[in-house]
Amino acid sequence: MTEPPAITRARERYGLLLEMDDLRAMVRLIRSGRRIYLRPSDDGCEIHAISYAGIWLPVVWSTASEWIVTILPPTHLPLKRHRRRIARRSPRDFREVAI
Repeated sequence: MTEPPAITRARERYGLLLEMDDLRAMVRLIRSGRRIYLRPSDDGCEIHAISYAGIWLPVVWSTASEWIVTILPPTHLPLKRHRRRIARRSPRDFREVAI
């Protein structure tokens, strides 16, 4: 079985070794509102910032499938543009959810 692109990108871009359970936990963060909406993407998805494993990650969220399509590089422009807004959020707002 091939791994989802989000897991591949997390490893390539952040050195994170994620498993499907981690990806499911990240999805729960988005569904429960523990994320920052950044902007729509060009393909009808949305870009959100989530805090996971102590790192802020810009993720592409498919509203149609309610799944993380991919994880963007740390230099992604929307994340930089929202850096102050992210810094104001309390880490307690983004506690990782139990699997």
